[in-house]
Amino acid sequence: MNLFKKKLKQVEMITQSVVKTNSEIVQEIHNEFDTSWQLLLKEAKDILEKEQDEYLLKKADRLKALGFGSTNLVKTIKKENEEKNEAKIQADLIEYYRIKYPMYKFINEESVGKICEKYGLVKGYVSWYVGNVPEKNLQDIEKFNIKDEDCGYLRLTLGHFGSRFVDTDFKDFESYKNRSESLSSPFGLIYSVKKKPLSIVAPIKEFDTKKFNLEKIGYNLNRIIEDPVVLQPVKGGY
Repeated sequence: MNLFKKKLKQVEMITQSVVKTNSEIVQEIHNEFDTSWQLLLKEAKDILEKEQDEYLLKKADRLKALGFGSTNLVKTIKKENEEKNEAKIQADLIEYYRIKYPMYKFINEESVGKICEKYGLVKGYVSWYVGNVPEKNLQDIEKFNIKDEDCGYLRLTLGHFGSRFVDTDFKDFESYKNRSESLSSPFGLIYSVKKKPLSIVAPIKEFDTKKFNLEKIGYNLNRIIEDPVVLQPVKGGY
């Protein structure tokens, strides 16, 4: 019985030691947001540095030239090339923001989703958020500044199936902002182009889901963490 009690106490001590406080989890979340770009850059560089067999590359080209575009080798090489192209875009984007805005940290949509799923958080527009914004954080957000060409933009169009917002870039924005509205496009009529609003990552209870008729799609909620993270949309992420 004494041995059992001793073991039980040891299990209780171990259990207590691994339970993190709310402030520790909050710090962990912020660290994941702050260091995500490093992991993304490493993953991209690992893909770019992976060597491809020259013989197989040439054979795939020969097969394609003869019309064998559906063979496993051709499809494998095509997938590898697509991964390398995506990795190059990702690496260039991260380096661009790292050099141009060294005081800010970049993160892409996929990484935001993983963090939300891990900590039971959701992402939404700040206009839906009803939680507290401390003075220090408010001042940080007010001072946050990036150039127009690096912001994310939305283009409102009206087509056959109703209106919708679609992502656009600064080049599109420049071509539309000084012209009259209701321009024709493949998507329908263009009514306006505007910057994407700020997004925020927080527990779902910090959003007014009833007033704005919101529902959670994706990321499951687990433990509620009382600390939001504000995101500035940019090309390729936040």
